[in-house]
Order: sequence, then structure tokens, then C-alpha cells
Amino acid sequence: MKKITLVFIMVAVGVLAFCAGNKEQKPYEISLGGDLNTFAEAGTVNDQALAAGFSSIGLHLQTSQYFTDSNWGFDLHAAFLFPYSMSLSDGKTTITTDTSDFKSIFGSTLVLGFPYYFMKNDTISIGIGPAINYSMFSMTSDYFAGVGYYFGAGLQLNSQIRLADNWFFNAGAFGLYDFYQFSLMKTAYESTSSSGRTTSIQWNPYIGIGYRMYNRKEN
Repeated sequence: MKKITLVFIMVAVGVLAFCAGNKEQKPYEISLGGDLNTFAEAGTVNDQALAAGFSSIGLHLQTSQYFTDSNWGFDLHAAFLFPYSMSLSDGKTTITTDTSDFKSIFGSTLVLGFPYYFMKNDTISIGIGPAINYSMFSMTSDYFAGVGYYFGAGLQLNSQIRLADNWFFNAGAFGLYDFYQFSLMKTAYESTSSSGRTTSIQWNPYIGIGYRMYNRKEN
């Protein structure tokens, strides 16, 4: 938990440093909220097709840069996830359980999005566009410890509604496809690693409250 808090603080400090150095005074925003993450991965173990997944709640940090001369923007999303249930299926039988048997289990995602805002005014903005992502899931039990890293791309939908001069409510979602993974597994007897192509998807809706750090300047 301390490591997660430290990473979160580092991301926030980085955002503030970037804003302090932004001499052009373009609109720059930061928001904090929560999200739900559904992760599902399909694979083959001993010639048996299996699918595994997690359901998580999380803390969500978003920063946004809007370009005044176009409808394109840039978003950076960081989420810190706490899985509360997991499932395993062989196509015939699905087993779902909570995560209470783990000593620790958590995850994180980092997403870069490039939304095109087809609706953008002083009250409401709605954008959709491509995104690239990095995800990590780590778990520790009495019998093993493992961590997996995933890389992929997808689409994002982002929206916000202005609440006051500089405050806004935002909501959105990601649909992500992970195509590469690297994982490590350690038991009392051996340590193993694997890497290569994967087939996993993530669905990640989020909400938050944000603040505009610089007002838009008109020429």
C-alpha cells in the first residue's frame, strides 16, 4: 500500500511540475475519482483452454491537455486497482471467488489517450479516440507470489460537465486489448517466467471531480 501511495504522489507531483512549466497557459486539467476494472485473459494450459479474470475497484487520476486551435486533446490516466473477485472458466464450468485468501493483491494501469472532442464548449465536452496502455497485476499467497505486466491499445470515451468556473465532473470508459505480456511466478520450489503474445481485454469505466489549473486565454 505504501508503494502505491508513493507512486500516486509521484504522478501528481509530475503533473504539477508540468503545469508550472507551461508558459503558453493552455487549459490544463487534473481530476481524481474512482473506477471499476474488469480484466479477462484467455489461454491454454496443458492443452486445456482456460479463461481467467479479475474484477476490481480503484483510485483514478486523470490529467488532460486541450488544444485551443483544434478538437484534439491528450489524456494521461493512472489507476490503482484493488481486485475483490476472480474467476476461472474452462468453457463448461466457471468458478468465482473473492480475494480473501491472498495476503496481498493489487494492480495498476497507465493509459495515454488521444481523444477527438466532437462536442466541446464551455459547459460540456465529449470525446472519443485511440489509447495505449500498460497494466500490472501482483498477488501473494501462502503458496506463491506472482506478477504480470500487460501492454496493449484500445479506445476511450471521455466526457466532462462544468460545475463552476474551474471545477468539473468527468466520466468515461476504456475498452482495451492487451497483446503482449510478461509474467513472473515464484513458489517455495521454483521460479518461472513467461512472455509473448496474449489475448486479454479490459473494460474500465471511471468518474471523477476535476479542477482546471489554467483558464483558456483568447487572443
